[in-house]
Amino acid sequence: MPHWRPEALASEFAAGEIRLIRREAVGGVPAFLYETKIHPGGVSTRETTTEFWVGTNDNLLLKSETLTKETAQSSGGVETRYTVSCSYGPAPEIKPPF
Repeated sequence: MPHWRPEALASEFAAGEIRLIRREAVGGVPAFLYETKIHPGGVSTRETTTEFWVGTNDNLLLKSETLTKETAQSSGGVETRYTVSCSYGPAPEIKPPF
């Protein structure tokens, strides 16, 4: 089964396209906050910023937030925000064999 991830993180990124911003906590869980900005080819009035939080202890995606800003005069300026929060439940207990 393929791993699910938000659409904003589904593509491949070149070196330097994702920046580490700082350490934060998401729901009390320590995390690294990363950011990437995308300018669609040929659309200079649109910018998409995606921030995502990855657990420092388990490298699991905890949350992602995508903000798209359209600054074209025809649109009058539009912002769209899309947030995904992830939870994984308790870790299963693994016992050694008898």
